[in-house]
Amino acid sequence: MTEPGNPAAVVDLQARLGLEANLEGGFYRQTYESVEEVTTPMGLRPAMNSIFYLLTSRSRIGSLHRNRSDIAHFHHVGGPATYFLVSPDGEVTEVVLGSDYLAGEVPTFTAPGGCWKTSWIGVSDAIDCLISEAVVPGFCYDDHEMATLDGFAKEHPTLFDRFRPLIAHAES
Repeated sequence: MTEPGNPAAVVDLQARLGLEANLEGGFYRQTYESVEEVTTPMGLRPAMNSIFYLLTSRSRIGSLHRNRSDIAHFHHVGGPATYFLVSPDGEVTEVVLGSDYLAGEVPTFTAPGGCWKTSWIGVSDAIDCLISEAVVPGFCYDDHEMATLDGFAKEHPTLFDRFRPLIAHAES
């Protein structure tokens, strides 16, 4: 088996796991969707679903976006991947998902529904990062929103300059 940072391993992971390009950046594939449904304010949703998500040196940024549902993240291999979460009241939290626990990295965390979220792996030390995400209630594109420059500036004017590159990335 090749190492996760090796370009051959990226192709291998993408092919072996059947991953396709994600509109946020990186690559993904749904791995589970419950047949049980729950009622939400937006209508019926699967009780839960999950995906593989891969950031690579070729697609290293998950653009700023938010979802109505809570999303649990689980580290598998590679990384680390850094996440910023922006709560509705503007509180910013940084989480580093990885396996170096002595350095403060965590193997799992949950992004609360309604928070803006962005992720990336570093440029100079980029090692592909494979994670899983579990969404409860299950993911639906009607509950998903990509940040726009105008929208984020109006919602969080004091944070706009800090997050502009992670929004502009999605709009380019």
